[in-house]
Amino acid sequence: MAGVYACDRCHKSTQCTNGRWACKPCKYDVCPTCLAPPTAMCGKGHPLNWSLDSAGYMAGTFSCDLCKKSHKCSEGRWTCPCKYDVCSNCRAPPPPPVPMTAYIQCNKMHPLTWTTDSAGYMAGVFSCDICKKSQQAGNGRWSCAACKYDVCSTCRPAEEPVAPPVPMTAFIQCNSMHPLTWTASTAGYMMGKFSCDICKKSMPASFGRWSCPGCKYDVCHVCRSPVEKKCKSGHTLMFSADSAGYMGGKYACDNCHKTQECSTGRYTCSCKFDLCPNCQS
Repeated sequence: MAGVYACDRCHKSTQCTNGRWACKPCKYDVCPTCLAPPTAMCGKGHPLNWSLDSAGYMAGTFSCDLCKKSHKCSEGRWTCPCKYDVCSNCRAPPPPPVPMTAYIQCNKMHPLTWTTDSAGYMAGVFSCDICKKSQQAGNGRWSCAACKYDVCSTCRPAEEPVAPPVPMTAFIQCNSMHPLTWTASTAGYMMGKFSCDICKKSMPASFGRWSCPGCKYDVCHVCRSPVEKKCKSGHTLMFSADSAGYMGGKYACDNCHKTQECSTGRYTCSCKFDLCPNCQS
């Protein structure tokens, strides 16, 4: 059954999303309950807790009160306030937590890949298979195309979205001509959102963007499209915010014919064919 496994010890059926200890090649699965060590206490009856802290331990080492061997505190140990310590060899460490945010495969164990492709999605909208919220496919998601299993960047924020491949023909800079770099960091952004300096749309910073941190100039992945465009004469279009040779620092888009500021950026070539970011993308 999709998303469910049977523990090979207690034989109970459990949701895969609750986490398990697994050997994938053999399809051998053990639930956290069966692998959890029994509750242990020190000689004074204090329960032991797992810790990596080395405070109060000389040279960051401890001596296990069962096997009497010395170990590094950074390896972890079971301990209590009376400094009774048990190493992970004498008592197995706790199973690692498996939050929903770490879920990285579809129900058929296929790896997920980052994509902004909206082909095959009605109105360009997908439903996240974890939080069940409907979102724009163009904003990006972790996806298994074969199974149509999709996870939004909010539910899987652990890994930074991979920068889409962008040829040099689409290279852009901030207004101070600094190169932009790909980032998904939310540091310094109120509510974790940024406003694209080309299309002016507000988006979660965790979706990823092309950014100049020094100038706080940000461009979403839609406005810096990797798709190569050419003018009617076959010249490759380059992104530019330069206003030299343009009266009043403005240009008219050769597609929608709207007059716009050169400083907001456009795709252009040597024959002065100009496309605004909206028409280019």
